[in-house]
Amino acid sequence: MSNRQIKIIQIVVALALPLVLLLGNVQLLAHERFVHYEYGKADFPDDTAVPWGGYSLQKAERTALAKRALQSIIGPQGMQALEEARFQETDEPAFNEREIRHMRDVRLVFRRAQIVFWMALAALLGGGAWLGRRPGREEVVRPLITSVTATLSLMLALGLYVLLSFGSFFTQFHNVFFESGTWRFRSDDTLIRLFPTDLWFDAAIIIAGLTVLELLLVGAGAWWWGRREILAAD
Repeated sequence: MSNRQIKIIQIVVALALPLVLLLGNVQLLAHERFVHYEYGKADFPDDTAVPWGGYSLQKAERTALAKRALQSIIGPQGMQALEEARFQETDEPAFNEREIRHMRDVRLVFRRAQIVFWMALAALLGGGAWLGRRPGREEVVRPLITSVTATLSLMLALGLYVLLSFGSFFTQFHNVFFESGTWRFRSDDTLIRLFPTDLWFDAAIIIAGLTVLELLLVGAGAWWWGRREILAAD
């Protein structure tokens, strides 16, 4: 195989690594345990944006509805989980048509992210295994170290952006993945009442924190693996 082909495989490995880690952590957080964690926090915001004719949702009902919203994204029922949801005290539909349309879009984006994750994982494992079988470890160590260094630099800049202006980050993120205006809701819409800004801020911090930790572990492991070959040669 030519040097050019080897370089292409190294680039693929370097690009695949952050995708695998980031999207893997997104899927890790898309679980009911994160809902329970957030609602179990002492400082989790109460439901104060009560619509006309409605009532303040208590923790148990909010948790149940939040889990339904999550299942509409990751579960087999899809939007049926939202369409069948009702408020306990009024028996009115818990989610309106705009919310259901948006969650349908979210489900589609999530499914596409899963496809990208599995493709990136296959590329990372396949490319890494192929490079690892070649004489010398530098060919696999170099793209990993490069990927870790570049991704950490980008995440540092992104992390500062999130900490300094989370509202702007949240807006830009949605504008990238969703049609303009389709993700904006009234403050008393159910999705906003269930998933306040504090929850999304926590999610961003946890995903970023896990990804940085994993990058550091991969970088340290790659450095140690490459270092062993140098020591063995000496």
